[in-house]
Amino acid sequence: MNKKKARMLMHSKTAGERILSIWMFIIWIIIFLGITSAVLAIYSVRVNVKRVEAGILSDKIIDCISENGYLREDFSYDFDVFSECRINKDVIERAGNYNILAEVYDFYSCSKKEGGFACEKKLYEVEATEQASSLYVLCIAEKTEIGCIEKAVYLLDRKDKSKAYYIKISTASDYEGE
Repeated sequence: MNKKKARMLMHSKTAGERILSIWMFIIWIIIFLGITSAVLAIYSVRVNVKRVEAGILSDKIIDCISENGYLREDFSYDFDVFSECRINKDVIERAGNYNILAEVYDFYSCSKKEGGFACEKKLYEVEATEQASSLYVLCIAEKTEIGCIEKAVYLLDRKDKSKAYYIKISTASDYEGE
């Protein structure tokens, strides 16, 4: 008789399966809640990449106007930043939230001041966007969330090695994204 009862207990596993299925659903609920909370936490964070975007734009312009430490020969006041530097003009102008301004100074007119250089002899400037001056004013005020970057590069003239240029590239981004 003991053998029959033992066999019967071994074959009827319904109680154990019910306990297992309850635990399985509890684990699924915990996994679902964990994944849902992680996704909500990631997508609810606002990331401001305006300064990074402006930095990338200024690096691209610096790479475009310099060739191994020399200023490009065709760089002048009528330089077309969009076609020469392969920057998509439609994106920049459609958004209307970008500033590209390059100021070219005679290097020998610059003197070291507290916080950087002060240059007296501006040769010319290249303003690629119409709203550049308005965004630049907001960058100077530093009261907005606009990402502003100013980078400077010292370049030599390829033809006349005695000429040197101090070029200040100012870029700003106020693009919010979608």
